[in-house]
Amino acid sequence: QSSKTETVCLAAAAQKNIIEHHIHLLGKVGIQPSFITFDTLALYNLNQLIGGSVKTYAIIDLGYQKSSICVIADGKLALTRTFYTGGRDIDEAIRNDMNLTLEQAAEVKEKHGVLELDNQPLKSGDLQRLSTSIKSVINPLFQEIYQSMHLFRSQDWIPEESQRIEHVLFSGGTSLLRNLPEYFTQLINIPAQRLHLLEDQDPERPSR
Repeated sequence: QSSKTETVCLAAAAQKNIIEHHIHLLGKVGIQPSFITFDTLALYNLNQLIGGSVKTYAIIDLGYQKSSICVIADGKLALTRTFYTGGRDIDEAIRNDMNLTLEQAAEVKEKHGVLELDNQPLKSGDLQRLSTSIKSVINPLFQEIYQSMHLFRSQDWIPEESQRIEHVLFSGGTSLLRNLPEYFTQLINIPAQRLHLLEDQDPERPSR
């Protein structure tokens, strides 16, 4: 991003062996890439599918092995970060806390995964235990995301009127946990919803 008076450059780094492994896997299926992108930069491409009047918002992808955040301010990429926490860590927590196999833990998460809310207490003791296990992973992750939001606001090139993140959109398989956007809002006090790619994407539109 550049103008007459300034240029903003985003730099990314990755271990050489990870890139080599990625290229090797692509070569095995007959793909020779011209370039390799980063998940967080790929998230920014979703910006083209999102309309509405929100000035600054974040897209957070919660995957199986890692999670990523992309902050968009005034239609421009303002911050990207990747955290190596994801659904796999939740599976591990459920397995350890509920004495299950990893396959059983993944099935329990998929079928019954829920986060208890302050205003919606769970009636089942088993679901309360499940929620506690999930929160043991989600809470530290959300704390890192919150710190990233502080990092975004500390950048002096961001106009003051664009420094407040007004909305958060979640994507990825782990975002399908029941009450996850609502739990994020409870902790961080920022409206959140899941990103429905096949619907009109207005960040101000309430989730279904």
